[in-house]
Amino acid sequence: MSLWSLLQHWDGEVAILVGDDKAAEFCRPMGKLDRVRLIPFDYNRGKVKGSGSVYLSKTAMHTLSPFDRTVFLDADTLVAGDISGVFPDDDEIRITPWMDWTSQGKMMSGRIAEWEAQAPAEVARQLAKSWPAINTGVIGFSKKCQTTMDGWAKMTARNVRFICDEVAMQLIFPDYLHVILDEKYNMTPHYEPTWAKYGPDWETTDDLVRYVVQHNDELVPVVPEETLCRLLSLVCEREHASDVRIWHGHGMKFIKDPKGRAIWWPAYRQAMAENFCGIAGWTPWNGTRWRRCKLVQYLNDPAGAFRKKEPADEPA
Repeated sequence: MSLWSLLQHWDGEVAILVGDDKAAEFCRPMGKLDRVRLIPFDYNRGKVKGSGSVYLSKTAMHTLSPFDRTVFLDADTLVAGDISGVFPDDDEIRITPWMDWTSQGKMMSGRIAEWEAQAPAEVARQLAKSWPAINTGVIGFSKKCQTTMDGWAKMTARNVRFICDEVAMQLIFPDYLHVILDEKYNMTPHYEPTWAKYGPDWETTDDLVRYVVQHNDELVPVVPEETLCRLLSLVCEREHASDVRIWHGHGMKFIKDPKGRAIWWPAYRQAMAENFCGIAGWTPWNGTRWRRCKLVQYLNDPAGAFRKKEPADEPA
């Protein structure tokens, strides 16, 4: 879905970083598209046990990108508009904030403090004042940014663990030339204040009532009525149209969270209707991890839109 949405809004070349044989098999149809190439790499380049290797591998993106200027997007993003603003003008990296969180907030300060043994000076700096919380799901960089990107990789390697890439960027970004972009370039749909500022307009939100899926021989709303009513109340008085460029699902929240589904599902249905890269033939996912998601059964939704059945005419 990330690739499908990107190709709607970006006319340039696209590269997909492919970390193992399973990913290569999954991405093969995408690599046959015009403008798209697959780039294999060893995602466990540090030979580290556990999930930390995935986060460490992310910091090698600048060595893998074939482009002079690059916008990196996590695979759980949905592009909704022009992303040209993420591309750097010169040798500055372009990074994105995580909502209104700061380095002194409860969650972020706790994560930062866990690095005190590895980077005491940088940790002290982050906790001394309120810095924007950085999310590494969207990054813009160029070949001129190698010093910055190398510094990021070195810091991440000091403490390989959950989201080590993100905390490492938090620690080092003040030392390098950078631009912190507007949050519209990395927007989460999971918080209601987001909808008040950036959600789709009233008409688009109201249209979500027509998205239903078949479950146990019944038609079930993709966005429950209670959630939809709350979202409509948030957007009904907003004067400005949404200008979100990139929505970020942060894992499975595009599917698990009703507010995430409100953003993701219309795009998913369109990709299904087009059978983009054969998507209609392989959803829902078959892996055991995805079966734990309550909504995975809903993904077995044919491309033709469900409609609530009209009562049959009474016989004359």
